[in-house]
Amino acid sequence: MSDKSDSWESVDRLVTKYQHEEDIKYQHEEDIFVHLLLPGERIVAAFLGDPFARETVWDGERYVNHNPAIHHDARYTLRVAINLYLPSDMNFGLPRCGAMKVMEGDTTWFKSVLRIREKYGLCKQMFAIKMTDAGAGDPTSGPDFRYSIFPERNIRDADLANISNLKMHDLAELALRHELRPRLCAGDATVRE
Repeated sequence: MSDKSDSWESVDRLVTKYQHEEDIKYQHEEDIFVHLLLPGERIVAAFLGDPFARETVWDGERYVNHNPAIHHDARYTLRVAINLYLPSDMNFGLPRCGAMKVMEGDTTWFKSVLRIREKYGLCKQMFAIKMTDAGAGDPTSGPDFRYSIFPERNIRDADLANISNLKMHDLAELALRHELRPRLCAGDATVRE
């Protein structure tokens, strides 16, 4: 037997290529999600499409899909994701502005989104989303980030043209691949006029 055959080199090239493609996919997936990690950070965005809810467990690093067969006694929480359009003229310095992104939060955050939907509607308005607090949270349920959401401006014709050329993310598919992406947390949000 020899460990110097062409098969070893061929498989090594394949593994290297596969790892590189996975790294690119991970970086792209990381870029899809909105990350507001420090108090005072903010974005301006339009909420688009239908929300997607899933049960999750905090594994100490990120939220993972709850699996009763694996997470017997784990405390699980509901997380809700939604597509966002970030206009490039309102989000200077953020990567991939003028693009479709995703934000995920807990039920308190989503109830705030529901309140702004009832009060202002979501199809004609851009909203500022600002992190107001980053509490330590509970080690079993993850960090406790808090956000305020308030109207920023009307959606313009140029925004509508950009949005019509973009494809919304398949939130259910992203949830299935959730373990590939970095943690994303959103907590309590307040609605301002």
